[in-house]
Amino acid sequence: MVIAGKDFVLDKTASTTAGDKKLVFKYSVQAGDSIAATDFDIDNPTSDITLNNITDVAGNPVFTADRVVLTKTKLEYIEKTGSGNNPFEGIDVGSYSTPILADIDGDGDLDLVVGKDMAPLNTIKIQALLLALLMKQKLEQ
Repeated sequence: MVIAGKDFVLDKTASTTAGDKKLVFKYSVQAGDSIAATDFDIDNPTSDITLNNITDVAGNPVFTADRVVLTKTKLEYIEKTGSGNNPFEGIDVGSYSTPILADIDGDGDLDLVVGKDMAPLNTIKIQALLLALLMKQKLEQ
């Protein structure tokens, strides 16, 4: 990630310690660096912060951050949840379900597999589900 022209590296250990939905990036000062507080003055996170090749836990690209927050000690990437945009909204498999994400068809994309007691398993293509939800959202606008 690039912040104010400086390359920051994801610190996996610090990110894990920071908790869910937080990424901690660090910058190592190099010999001869001339750094001032103004170098890290982030007025506009959209233009002052560049996120490249950020992926989720499954390795899928995350194209934009919902919110990037700079605290005194770390930069946090926060993904918006619970806003009604849940791609799995409306999937009801009853009691005792055990949903799992797995690449069922070997195409490299995760599929959602859900089932319930005394019923067959359902496999849902994540990409197809997301496309259907996006199309539905466009039609409702």
